[in-house]
Amino acid sequence: MLKDKSGNLWFGTEGGVSRYDGKSFTHFPLPETEVKDAQKATRSPKLVNSIIEDANGNIWFGSNGSGVYRFNGKVISRFTEKDGLANNFVQCIFEDTQGNLWFGTRFGGLSRYDGKLFTTFRSNSDLGNNHVRAITEDKAGNLWIGTIGGGLPKYNGKSFTHISTKEGLPNSFVQSLFEDKAGKLWIGTSGGAYQFDGESFTNMTVDTSIAKDGC
Repeated sequence: MLKDKSGNLWFGTEGGVSRYDGKSFTHFPLPETEVKDAQKATRSPKLVNSIIEDANGNIWFGSNGSGVYRFNGKVISRFTEKDGLANNFVQCIFEDTQGNLWFGTRFGGLSRYDGKLFTTFRSNSDLGNNHVRAITEDKAGNLWIGTIGGGLPKYNGKSFTHISTKEGLPNSFVQSLFEDKAGKLWIGTSGGAYQFDGESFTNMTVDTSIAKDGC
C-alpha cells in the first residue's frame, strides 16, 4: 500500500493495482507481458509486490515477472532485464537520500537506478543471496539489504559488509527492515524480530524457540 502526495491510496494486489481517491476505487491497468521464470514463482503476472512514490512524484510498481513500472501522472514506462534491471521479479523498491532507486529482486539480486543507468549487485562478491526482500538506509547513509538466506549485507556506497549468522545475526532470512529514531535497526526475519545497535543483536520475539535459522 502507498499514500501518495495527493492523498490517493494505492493498493498492489494479485489482480493488479487499485487507486482510492477517498470516495471510490479505480482499477489502474498495467500493461500485460509474458512472465518469465514462472515455474520458480507464483503464476500471477498481474501481481504487484511493491509500490513507492519517488521525490519527483513518480509512482513505481514492482511486478511479479514483468519488471518495474513508472507512472509520471500521465504515461506508464516499463523497465526490464533488457534495460539492465537485475531481474523481472521485483520484490521491493527503495529511494535513497541521493535520489537513487534500488530494486530488490527475487532471482537476480539488487539493482541501483540513477535515472539513466542500472547497476547490478549479486551474490558471492556483493550479496549473500540473490533473493532481496527488504532495503533501508540508516542515518549515516549506509544501505541495509535484507536477503532470503544470505543475511543482512550493508553497503556504504563503495563496498559491502556481510552480516550473517557467522557475525551474530540470529536468522539469515530477513524480510523487513526499519531504523528507529534512536538509530537502532529493527530486523524482521522468518525466525522472529531482532534489534541491532551496531554491535549486538537483541531478540525481541516473545517465543524464542522460533529463532532457529530457516525459512
